Amino acid sequence: MATGFTTAVAEAKTAAAAAQRKQAHGLAREAAKKIETPEVLPKLIMYDEHDHPTNAQDSVAVAEAGDEPDIHLDWKAWHRSELAQALDEEHAERSAVAVAMRAAFTCPQTRGGPVAVWLYKSNKRVVATEDVEPNAITLPALVPKSQRLATSSIHPFRQVVTVRHVVDEIATRKREKTSQPLPENPPAKDYYIVPEFQAPEMDDASEDESSFRYTGKESMLPFWAVDSVSGTKELAQLRDKYPDAGWPTKPNVDVTRIEFIVTTVGAIAPDNASMSWKVSIPALTNTRAIEKGGRLVRQRETQKIEPKEKTGVTLEKQVEVNKKKAEANAKAPPPKKRKTDICEYEGI
Repeated sequence: MATGFTTAVAEAKTAAAAAQRKQAHGLAREAAKKIETPEVLPKLIMYDEHDHPTNAQDSVAVAEAGDEPDIHLDWKAWHRSELAQALDEEHAERSAVAVAMRAAFTCPQTRGGPVAVWLYKSNKRVVATEDVEPNAITLPALVPKSQRLATSSIHPFRQVVTVRHVVDEIATRKREKTSQPLPENPPAKDYYIVPEFQAPEMDDASEDESSFRYTGKESMLPFWAVDSVSGTKELAQLRDKYPDAGWPTKPNVDVTRIEFIVTTVGAIAPDNASMSWKVSIPALTNTRAIEKGGRLVRQRETQKIEPKEKTGVTLEKQVEVNKKKAEANAKAPPPKKRKTDICEYEGI
C-alpha cells in the first residue's frame, strides 16, 4: 500500500515538472518572437595586409507584426526636383569640356598652323614661319596635361571656357506640335583654365640642333607662349629696345572662340535620352597679316574689379553716403596747422 502511494506521488511530481518546463519553453518562444532577429546575408570577408577585416557581413532586420508601418518613398517626385537633377550636372559639364578639348587637341590643324615656338631661358615667343593672311592662324587654349577646370580664378592670364546644356532639338520639335511649353536652354556656366607650359628636358646639344628628351611631363601649346602687351606704347618701347626681335607695331592676334557640340545619343525604352552641350573654348587668331619671322603679340586683357557691396547696404546707397561725406568735407573749414606739420628745413 505504501509502495503504491509513493509511486503515485513521484509520477505527480514528474508530471508537474514537465508541465513547468513546457510552460517555461513556451514563454521563451514568445519572448523570442518579439525580438527582431537579424538575417545574416552571405558575403565574402576581405582582409588587409595586417589580417584585419575590411568589411563585414550584412544583416537585415526582420520586421515583426505590430511594428511601425512601412513608409512609402516618393522617389519620382525627388527625381523631378531641381536638387536631384543638379546632382551630377557639374560632372557632366566637366566631361563635356574634356571631350571638346580632346577633339581640339587631336585635330591636325592644331599643329598645322604656320607658327614656331622659341625658348630662350625662361622667355618664350611665337613667330610665323611664313607670310600669313588675316585669320589664317588659330591656336586653341588647352590644358591636356592637368585637365584642370576651376569655377573661380584670380590668375592674371586665366581664360574662360563656357559650357551650356542645349535642349534636344527632336524633343523641341515634338513639343511644337503640341500644347506643351517649349523647354528653355539653361544659362551658360563659366569654367577657368590657367597657363600650362612645360618645355622638355634637353640632352647634350650638338652643333646643328638640340636634342630633347620627352618624359610625358611636357605641355607646349603655342597659345600659352604668345606675348601679351598692355598696348602700342609698350610695343614701341620693346621695338626700340630690341629692334631685331620681330616686335610688331600693333597687337596682331586676338582671343576668339571655338565652339563644339558634345552629344550623347541613346534611348531608355521608347523615350529619347540624348543630350547635348555647347562648349566654347578660347583661341588666338591673327587679326592682321603677319610676315615671315614676325612675332605674335596680343593685347593683354584688363581684369575688371567689381566693387563689393557691404552687408545690408546697396551700392547706390553707399555712393550717396560717400557723396554727402565729400560735400561735408568741402564745406568744412580747413584744419589749423600744428607745429609738427610745419617743416623746419627748406626743400622738404
